[in-house]
Amino acid sequence: MINIVSLRRTCPALPSQWEAETDDGRVVLIHYKRTILTVSYLGPNRRGRVEDFFRATLTECDFVDGELYDDGFAEFPTIKSVLVKAGVLSFPEGVDIPDDF
Repeated sequence: MINIVSLRRTCPALPSQWEAETDDGRVVLIHYKRTILTVSYLGPNRRGRVEDFFRATLTECDFVDGELYDDGFAEFPTIKSVLVKAGVLSFPEGVDIPDDF
């Protein structure tokens, strides 16, 4: 499991997207669009996807906290729930997600 130490939202919808930094200093892109959730490492200076290491198709059952299913938009609680259940990423308790878009 990859440990996330900081996270910021970089796009609100189409795609819903976040950039995160790992505890070993790498940058991860979390991207949701057209039902597909992808997690990738980004290259130097946050340019280009270097390696996709997780990909899943989300369904209505994956959406949490009363969020309605949408194939182009997802709130962070849904994304976090899917990634933690899959054992892909771990997040610090009470992680704050500033909207930087």
